[in-house]
Amino acid sequence: MRIKFQQRCAKCRKNMVPMTSSRQFPICAPCQLKEIDQPITSAAMRRFFAIPHELYVQSSFLRSIKSQYLRFGSLTPNQRDAFKKVVEELQNPTIQQQREAKKLLAEQKATPKQRLLDALDGILKKDTKDKRRKALEVIADLELSGITDPAIQSAVNALVLKLRGRAKILLMTPDEIKQVRDTLGAT
Repeated sequence: MRIKFQQRCAKCRKNMVPMTSSRQFPICAPCQLKEIDQPITSAAMRRFFAIPHELYVQSSFLRSIKSQYLRFGSLTPNQRDAFKKVVEELQNPTIQQQREAKKLLAEQKATPKQRLLDALDGILKKDTKDKRRKALEVIADLELSGITDPAIQSAVNALVLKLRGRAKILLMTPDEIKQVRDTLGAT
């Protein structure tokens, strides 16, 4: 989780809360723990939320899921699965390390062309600033490792060309990105 800034807790006004988005409600762990420390009537859900207290202290995600259950009275299957997955990862840190190692290995095995194509496909699937920044990171990695393929080099040059003080990829329309992707994929 990337921390962008810190803000005072909206309830106690004492503790600082690490924030990742301006849309996030600033509530510190002690205040949220007081909020979610209510009795649960359903026996099945009581067993579901019966995890060590330290995990709730560590993870704001687990606290938010329990808070949502207390507020709305139910959870979606995706929320349950995500809750179980996070609990498992927090209890067994080796699982998270294995996932990260697999991801890193997959990135290393991918050819430079495939990495660039995947980054451009990510933008075309869901166009966000974050996806465009990740594509720029891939391009920077490719430039550092040295690009020998002329097709990849021309695509990179088209994407990082300075336009109004920024890399062109940040200002391109999805159609323009698709054209660069198609020319790269055709070679």
